Amino acid sequence: MAIQEIIDWIINNRNQSIPIIINSIISITVAVIGWFIIYLLNSRQQKISLKNSAKIKIYEELTGLVKKYNKDSIKLGVSLNKFSPPFIQMKYVDRNIENVQRNYEGIKIWQDYISRIGKEISSFNTSYLEVWNYVLHWNSAVPKLKNMTKDLFWNKFGELTRDLREFQGYLQSLSQKEFYWEKWNRKEIDLKFEEINKKFDENSAFFDDYMTDIHNILVGKIFEHYKKKRENFNRLPEIYNILTPSGIKKVKNKNVKNK
Repeated sequence: MAIQEIIDWIINNRNQSIPIIINSIISITVAVIGWFIIYLLNSRQQKISLKNSAKIKIYEELTGLVKKYNKDSIKLGVSLNKFSPPFIQMKYVDRNIENVQRNYEGIKIWQDYISRIGKEISSFNTSYLEVWNYVLHWNSAVPKLKNMTKDLFWNKFGELTRDLREFQGYLQSLSQKEFYWEKWNRKEIDLKFEEINKKFDENSAFFDDYMTDIHNILVGKIFEHYKKKRENFNRLPEIYNILTPSGIKKVKNKNVKNK
């Protein structure tokens, strides 16, 4: 009975009820659309927040591994300098003992030095591999760097590992070929140190290029800060190589004035 009365009232007052109904429908429609838009915006923002949180976590964990790598890299880099061999210490062993014994004591110092470098190389390789394994685990987070990852870790790091092994073997061979260390070819030794030091520094620079791109891709937009390659490097040559997602490229140093 109540429903019939409502219907009869609508019919009898249709000129007044229709606008009210239309306004009600419009109000409900607008409210529903507004709620749906808010839902979509909140859902999108939530997805962005979760994605950004994941990127920040990856970057923080990777940065922790890189800190360990940097520490081992600096320590090994110092030892690969041509002024690091303990020749002065070897020269000034006890002068009161005979030449053969004095040379033997010098060789012992040299062997300890080689042993220390060997441990530093091992620590460096381990740190490098830890970064590599982590990057491979989260490779999907930085698909743009797929080729760059291959260039750095498979190619450059592989070459450096081989060069370091050969260099260590060279140092060990010196006392095997000539027992009296004062007869060693010091110019040749200096040249070997300069060669390995150059390769090591180049690899370190490429690693820095890689981490710069990692930062920019993962968190550059989030933190509103994008790094520039080699921005922390001093005394860059006029022309130098950088590692990019599309390979190694030559770059001209803008701070070097043309003569």
